[in-house]
Amino acid sequence: PDDVEFGGGNPPGLLRVLDGEVELERPVPTLDGQYAEFYRALAASIRDGAPFPITPQDAVDVMTIIELAAQSEHEGLRL
Repeated sequence: PDDVEFGGGNPPGLLRVLDGEVELERPVPTLDGQYAEFYRALAASIRDGAPFPITPQDAVDVMTIIELAAQSEHEGLRL
């Protein structure tokens, strides 16, 4: 995690938008992750009782978005 390249170098994502009958695609830059900071905060939470870096609801919300995106792609629907 101390490597300057850790959490970086991710390829861009692809945004697909359906505008009526026309499907538009464009690349979207992927931001570098702040993984090192997350793991430092996680360690401080375990070692020192510091606040956990995310809430359980944050985790549920992210999983819900990921599941809806996968369902949308599979069914070809906007959700």
